[in-house]
Amino acid sequence: MKRNVINVILGLFVAMSFVMAGCGGGGNTSATTAPTGTNSAPIANAGAAQSVVTGAIVTLDGSASSDANGDVLTYSWSFTSKPAGSSAALSSATVAKPTFTADVAGAFVLNLVINDGKVNSAVATVAVTATTPTPSQAAWQYIGGPDAGLFGNNLAIDPTNSQIIYAGTVKSTNGGTSWTAANSGISRTDTYSVAIDPANSQVLYAATGHVGIYKSFNGSTSWIATNSGLTSLFVITIAIDPTNNQTIYAGTIDGKVFKSTNGGTNWVAANNGLVSSDLRSLAIDPTNSQVIYAGTRDGGIFKTINGGTSWAAMNNGLTSIKVNFIVVDPANSQVIYVASESNDGVYKSTNGGVTWQTATNGLPSDFVISLAVDPNNSQIVYAGVWNYGIYKSINAGASWVAASSGMTVTDVRSITVDPANSKAIYAWTHGGGVFKTLTGGM
Repeated sequence: MKRNVINVILGLFVAMSFVMAGCGGGGNTSATTAPTGTNSAPIANAGAAQSVVTGAIVTLDGSASSDANGDVLTYSWSFTSKPAGSSAALSSATVAKPTFTADVAGAFVLNLVINDGKVNSAVATVAVTATTPTPSQAAWQYIGGPDAGLFGNNLAIDPTNSQIIYAGTVKSTNGGTSWTAANSGISRTDTYSVAIDPANSQVLYAATGHVGIYKSFNGSTSWIATNSGLTSLFVITIAIDPTNNQTIYAGTIDGKVFKSTNGGTNWVAANNGLVSSDLRSLAIDPTNSQVIYAGTRDGGIFKTINGGTSWAAMNNGLTSIKVNFIVVDPANSQVIYVASESNDGVYKSTNGGVTWQTATNGLPSDFVISLAVDPNNSQIVYAGVWNYGIYKSINAGASWVAASSGMTVTDVRSITVDPANSKAIYAWTHGGGVFKTLTGGM
């Protein structure tokens, strides 16, 4: 009898254990884990509210969104409201961390919905408030220098010492903190282009209006005229062969190209096939210096593949032949950008100028004056847009955003990027001196 009672008690104990386990008692399962065979809706998290200055690139953050079942999540962002006049657009609506430019002051409100493959989350909302920057917050700072920036490649940074900058024939030796005239021996101050010898930064060339080309052997302390053979003295652009510093090309306002093979001592015409009366820009292929591009305001783009012996028009795809500036991608010389004055603003070629496509998404105007490519990251391109300041692309011209916060003058004639620090950029304006940013313009 006693044995039977013990067996009954043991049986009841085992049964109670099973009941408790089924109800979760005595288990080790986390309270956040969904029961087997059920699906819990994911939870969207759009990140914390942000306060930025106008012109800033805003990075949204939905990475804290979660799903109790551990499912793979997809993202869907959308604007619910923007300030009046804003044209802000998301870099992508379907990634965890998209970006947009806070282009005007005011509140940007966005929604985030995530999906786990079965069901949507509830909506999560985030607000981004943009305010007009104070002078101390602005990306660009006025640093003085000469007022009258001219058309041309007239800003240059010493490749051996990035504290030395030339704005025409005005020089700074401390990164733009102070400037001094450096034009002893030059009878005019309207310098359209300054070029530094890549093999010896003490040697410089200055292209001037009406008095030709001047050369310095001592870092701009003094200059001498070097015009033998030039038949036109209004020189607007100079380009030095990166592989042979004795070979130099000069372009004149009346559409001519001259070539020197002895460091500017003598010049000869190199115009065969070049049909123009208004040349503005020369650019040499950094990997093959026999290849040179010439930009004109009345004939579009011309190209030589034999060091200027002959030229051919390369305008397939151009709807504007008014070219202000040309720049070659330093990492891929098949990629060339052109700044033009009408119809489209910026053109891009990916095949050495054989064909051209517009690259204007986000630009506010079709009048682009100047261009620069980041020498350390050629996905980054800067454009000086007439009356709108500087615009920046971080995807090789596929799209552009405003990058002029702090600039009080918006007619940017020349842009140069410090090769030792790509965040340091100089912009010379017409009538407003030189501006500098240490933040990549943003």
